Amino acid sequence: MIVTQEHLFQWNMEQVLFRIRTDWYSSWEKSGLSFEDWLHDNPKIVGEYCLEQLSDNFDFENFNN
Repeated sequence: MIVTQEHLFQWNMEQVLFRIRTDWYSSWEKSGLSFEDWLHDNPKIVGEYCLEQLSDNFDFENFNN
């Protein structure tokens, strides 16, 4: 299998979604907030996690769409 930049991007997004779900679930055990309510209370979390993950693991300079 040839790994492309698209595969790497998808893998990074999967890592972000896993982290968001994990953080929400650990918060849910304490607060009982629904996923939507938790995202409403943490509006920047998706962008922050995406930026952090992609900055660490994705080569934007060589990405060709």
